[in-house]
Amino acid sequence: MSIGLISNINLEYLKKIIQKKAATEVLCSEVNQFYQYFLDTENKFTKLIDYLFIWPSPETISNTYQKLKNYETPDQYDITNEVKEYVERLKLLSAQHRNLFVPLFQDFDYPIQSGIADMQHERGISETLIKMNYLLIDKLKESKNIHILDSYNWFKNATSPIDEKLLLRAQIPFSTSLMNYIADSIIAGISTVEGKQKKLIVLDLDNTIWGGVIGDDGYENIKIGGHDYEGEAYLKFQKNLKKLKNRGILLSIASKNNENTVIEAFEKNDHMSLKLEDFVVKKINWTDKAQNIREIASEVNIGLDSIVFIDDSPYERDRVKEDIPELFVPEFPNDPSELSSWLNNLNCFNSVKFTNEDLERSRSIINSIKASKFKSETSDLNEWIAGLKINVNIEELSRQNFDRSLQLINKTNQMNLSTNRYSANELIELMDNSEVNLFTVKVKDRISDEELMGFFSLKKNKQKIRILDFILSCRAFGKNIEDTMVCAIELIAKKTDKEIEKVNVKITEKNKVCQSFFENYKFGNIKDITTFENGIIKCNELNTSLDLKF
Repeated sequence: MSIGLISNINLEYLKKIIQKKAATEVLCSEVNQFYQYFLDTENKFTKLIDYLFIWPSPETISNTYQKLKNYETPDQYDITNEVKEYVERLKLLSAQHRNLFVPLFQDFDYPIQSGIADMQHERGISETLIKMNYLLIDKLKESKNIHILDSYNWFKNATSPIDEKLLLRAQIPFSTSLMNYIADSIIAGISTVEGKQKKLIVLDLDNTIWGGVIGDDGYENIKIGGHDYEGEAYLKFQKNLKKLKNRGILLSIASKNNENTVIEAFEKNDHMSLKLEDFVVKKINWTDKAQNIREIASEVNIGLDSIVFIDDSPYERDRVKEDIPELFVPEFPNDPSELSSWLNNLNCFNSVKFTNEDLERSRSIINSIKASKFKSETSDLNEWIAGLKINVNIEELSRQNFDRSLQLINKTNQMNLSTNRYSANELIELMDNSEVNLFTVKVKDRISDEELMGFFSLKKNKQKIRILDFILSCRAFGKNIEDTMVCAIELIAKKTDKEIEKVNVKITEKNKVCQSFFENYKFGNIKDITTFENGIIKCNELNTSLDLKF
């Protein structure tokens, strides 16, 4: 992985910060050489880069802004065309790189302020900067691999963002505080587009989501809301956790407490923002927390490296870190008033785009756990699958489900045949390839609504079909859905009069379930298939129904 930084200012120090934090190759443009790097298509610099960060000062791309900043009258107010030219070049570069990160425009020094006049129509500096950023957002809204970064957040959070001395000495306008925020944002952005963001938070309770110890203080006396400084801080923290839950981040509990005492607190303390139903799994007992976390991961069917553990106790944090090193265990703030900003700055719950599946994830996981409970109560696996009344809807990839499919491809590890990671442009190229067919797999059953949970791609020649990708969410396998997907592939091969090539699984540490599935699967083994007039295919041996559109 390589990162390139292009700007008109000196970003050498930012380069060093990123190299230290991410341990990766970082290349940087020279000072005042922005257009030499930005416009030169033959430049080796841009050709070597996977991820490109491009951030010119507004006057670098806009003569209008430069004139207004100097309180000169521009020849014409041409902001729209100036931003348009910048965007068109960005789009050309996006075809050469996996992803571009483009921050909102910011003035890199402190312009002379004019008060109310700064917002004057077509004359005010602030009004013009806002307009440039609006145009940037609007003209890039359809781009799949150009990601706009909110630079205003960096300036808001950094301590003294502009460093006048550094600017005069080395043409570095930013403070080290601001550059650390920028570096963290770039690294988090790369992790996000590569599907490495965290998916689940395991929470302690006492002195973590409320103040006090519930077993000693009772639910009436814990600090949560109530116009108390600490109580309001914990309430705000709960509200922000709930926002993450609403965004698709899963919440669970690992607390050393009596379960009935905790249930009473959630049910009777009216100040609580979080409710028991907001947690997908609740481990409230006196068992070792590392063991509880492993059980939570197993029940939710999620990798330990996708989990964040939040606990106020240094002892519990150290114990869990020692036992489960792949877990992310951040230090906990000493002051409750810092909890919400601390949570926000963890920078590990980011998304490229929100999908309906994200917003419904918590409910989907709870339904999956209900299905597993139903399974444990049924001794016969086939009876359990039949009782779920599973319907699998397979159709070719479309623009409507593109974002969710891309997310699934880049996040799924366990049932993943090739572990190909595609950029948006690469997936679009596959869609446009006449030799390749891409399919989405939507699943619903009597417990859960329909959700896009699988994807596969097929490459065909005159005689054969090769399976390029075969991906299924960890929440779906074990219910004959993967078998139904292969059944669909066999039907496609039969319909097109082609033979399926031998499947080669790319061996990774995380896709052992996929390795085992294809080692044991025998093509042509499913015989009992009945097609109904309405197009629904009954896979009798699998106890599933298949709706295949091809």
